[in-house]
Amino acid sequence: MEQNPSDSKVQRDIEKEVLTDLAKQNPSWQPVDLKNLPIGRELAKKVKPDAIWKDENGIIVIAECYARIGKLKSGHRQKIASDILKLISLRDEFGEDNPSRLLLVVPEELAYQLEDDDWLSIVIRKETVELFKVHLSDEQRNELLKAVNRQADGQAHSPKPDPDPDSQENSRVSLENEFHHAMIGVADYANQHQFGIRFHQMINEFGAIETAKRLLSTREIQTGLMKLRELHALDKSMEALVIQEKFRSLFCKDQIEEARRKLDELGYSKKV
Repeated sequence: MEQNPSDSKVQRDIEKEVLTDLAKQNPSWQPVDLKNLPIGRELAKKVKPDAIWKDENGIIVIAECYARIGKLKSGHRQKIASDILKLISLRDEFGEDNPSRLLLVVPEELAYQLEDDDWLSIVIRKETVELFKVHLSDEQRNELLKAVNRQADGQAHSPKPDPDPDSQENSRVSLENEFHHAMIGVADYANQHQFGIRFHQMINEFGAIETAKRLLSTREIQTGLMKLRELHALDKSMEALVIQEKFRSLFCKDQIEEARRKLDELGYSKKV
């Protein structure tokens, strides 16, 4: 049967994969069966977190996972807020005699949106919820992108009295996700050659597009770009991404021209 564009099965499946990988990376964590909790822990039995373990030190590790890419909308933030409430409720249920560690597991490209100063980020910090960042595989990211696109297509073909503004926004979100993934590739290549740590930090802190805009706001040629020239790898630069035709709509004319100027100055001649 054809999958409903609004169905979140893809997201749920990837969340299960992420948590399974997390458990494999921490073999000392043992699953906690909520059915075997003593009387008085009824809330813990009903809340049902995405995962709950006990580590080698007796710390209860409670995890909620949210596997999504793209810009967080109001509904997405409400879902995350609900997940945080579950974590806090479980921590209070187990009490001080059973110290717990609260994990909100999210893709690294989503985490930066939860690290600013809006109400949700403040709650995360105040309630000592650990924002646990994971790196999605290419296959997982592609599946999530397809799900976003299916939702956009479903909205576009659904009969509506007025045009749906979300369709165009979802298309842009898909492009932004693709650019973010490409920027992570640039950062990973730099890290493989022992540079670009700050570049990766900027992507996590500001997001891929804002990072590119900040670096293009100055005429200075950054050290990382010089190193890429030494490696004969200017095609793996942020500037080379910005001037690609498919990504140009994400930037203004001045930013694209600045990216081209820097590449020209370093002898990059590939036509795009």
